[in-house]
Amino acid sequence: VLAFAAPAQAQAQAPAPEAAVDALFVWAGPQTPGCALAVERDGRRLMTRAWGSADLEHDVPVTADTVFEAGSVSKQFTAAAVLLLAADGKLSLKDDVRRWFPELPDYGQPITVEQLLNHTSGLRDWGSLEGLAGWPRSERVYGQADTLDMIARQKSLNYRPGAEWSYTNSGYSLAALLVERASGKSLADFTAERLFRPLGMTSTRWRDHFRAVVKNRAVAYQPGAGGWEQLMPFEDTHGHGGLLTTVGDLLVWNRALQADRFGLGEGLATRASLSDGAPTNYARGLFLDGAQGRRSVWHSGSTAGYRAFLARTWAEGQASPVSVAVLCNASNADAGSAARKAADAFLPPRPAVQAPLALRPPAGLYVDARTGFPLSLSVGGRELGGDAIELKRDGTFERRFADGNRALYRPAAPVEPAIDLQALAGRWTSDEIGATWVLSVRDGVLRLAIDRRPGFEATLRPVYRDAFTDGEGDLVRVIRDAAGRPVELSIGEARVRDLRFRRVG
Repeated sequence: VLAFAAPAQAQAQAPAPEAAVDALFVWAGPQTPGCALAVERDGRRLMTRAWGSADLEHDVPVTADTVFEAGSVSKQFTAAAVLLLAADGKLSLKDDVRRWFPELPDYGQPITVEQLLNHTSGLRDWGSLEGLAGWPRSERVYGQADTLDMIARQKSLNYRPGAEWSYTNSGYSLAALLVERASGKSLADFTAERLFRPLGMTSTRWRDHFRAVVKNRAVAYQPGAGGWEQLMPFEDTHGHGGLLTTVGDLLVWNRALQADRFGLGEGLATRASLSDGAPTNYARGLFLDGAQGRRSVWHSGSTAGYRAFLARTWAEGQASPVSVAVLCNASNADAGSAARKAADAFLPPRPAVQAPLALRPPAGLYVDARTGFPLSLSVGGRELGGDAIELKRDGTFERRFADGNRALYRPAAPVEPAIDLQALAGRWTSDEIGATWVLSVRDGVLRLAIDRRPGFEATLRPVYRDAFTDGEGDLVRVIRDAAGRPVELSIGEARVRDLRFRRVG
């Protein structure tokens, strides 16, 4: 049974769409990074704006022609290349990926090309694995061969292919290499020939050589203690990200999908289902969602200091969408929120709805029954955000995320004060990432060092029995033998599950 609050009050008279959108970017000026935005409908440009600086060192303003990196907005272009090759008969979406990548292990059940595109492969995220090995993506140059090497080293998956949905860049890194192996051309050459040039996307290319000079490219920034600091991507991996483009070119792409050019409009927007038939909110490089009188096809992007969002949004009862592209060069810019609000400014008001009253489990410590990740709920806190919650009689609750995922949480007892940390001290190694962790105890606190990264140290805090976190989203669980001795560590984070380290000293 759902409980509902009273209807919201009628909205005040809305400002003109352009003024409403301008108000979203008042933070951007000549001394800050900024964003470019473009809005159109039925091929007619409704608004084009640019705010802030593309290069703070040389006082170059952002314009509508400024080139930004699009982050994971890039995925739909990689998916499109794979679909074109499928239409050419060069590959099948049902192919076992080991047909194309025999260097991958046999996991006992095939991973299909389709599952690479819709994030149901179960593959661990290669960038997350590199971080656990001591060198996060922002601190070392990685190329396409590095991604394949790390993926191929994994002896197990996060879950059985098709059983769950979880976001992973590994699928799209493999998809980019698949385009190369199936077509005999690089992803850059194939997409230029089949997509960018035919559509007139003259400012779009892949960042496949990070040292290349790119005209009109914005420098990416992050806030620092003394002001803005550069935060550029220095890696050659692409396919999962790495598209350099403009807001104008992105709207050309949206227009092509809306018109089903190359037969890609429907193909990219085909919703994925799990092996049990449950639908997801993801297609092939695109999210699909709908709520409160809106339907949207979209993707966000985040790489280094770049932020991006591309969407087509329909109002209820309307046949044509409003298309919005936002590209930014500030790591703290919320391109997604701005793009959604910009679409709203050019669409009819959302219908009034009765907001469901928030249902919350009691305050306390809970653990994700599938991954072991802890969740601490405080009285009156907002740790659950706007996710839907179903309370169960046994004290557990199910959390339904906006991406369609579900998680069951069970109550957990906080860690016992008396815990033998010294028993965990020593060297622990993982062949799957080629790194050794060194645990030590100092001042009564468990410390982590990594052999591949001299000078690095993290603090591991206990959260529940035999489980520790580093405060950065990583979970360390202790696996004991029948005598209770620690023999393995199971490491997890958002995109990696149960990565095992064995004791070696």
